[in-house]
Amino acid sequence: MSAALFDVAGRVACVTGASSGLGRRTATLLAQAGCKVVGGGAPR
Repeated sequence: MSAALFDVAGRVACVTGASSGLGRRTATLLAQAGCKVVGGGAPR
C-alpha cells in the first residue's frame, strides 16, 4: 500500500467485523498506518 495514495494518519475508521478475518486485517492495517480504529464484531 502506498503511503501517498492512502494517507489515513490522524483519521478515525469504524470497521465492522473486526473480530476476525478480513475485518481484523483491515483494522490492523489501518491502525499501523496511523488511523484510530473503532472495531466491532459479533461474539463467537
